[in-house]
Amino acid sequence: MKKKWLSLGWKILAGIIFIPGLLLLAAWLFMLLWNALMPVVFDLPVISIWQGLGLIVLAKVLFGHISGGKGDRSKGRGKDGKRWKKRFKKYFDKYHAKGEVDGETGAESTEIVGPSREV
Repeated sequence: MKKKWLSLGWKILAGIIFIPGLLLLAAWLFMLLWNALMPVVFDLPVISIWQGLGLIVLAKVLFGHISGGKGDRSKGRGKDGKRWKKRFKKYFDKYHAKGEVDGETGAESTEIVGPSREV
């Protein structure tokens, strides 16, 4: 019984140290990438590690959770993907199978346009 509490204590202590360390490592890597690319490409200012951490938190708030687990969001993608696939197939069958593209007939759409080779 005593070993379980000792093991739990080490897990809590490791979590207290590991999680903030992981966040700081992510912020440091973000800061390095930002400072290497953004000031040169877009003429933006150089940021500190705390600003990098703030941008990571802001991105999480704006774009949602960053998770690899299976949740409700991943289930919806499959259904939505099937729906769009059906819509694309319906559009493709309606226009492209007949040889029509954007309202043109097959003869007009296959016409070669370019400079003539006649001399």
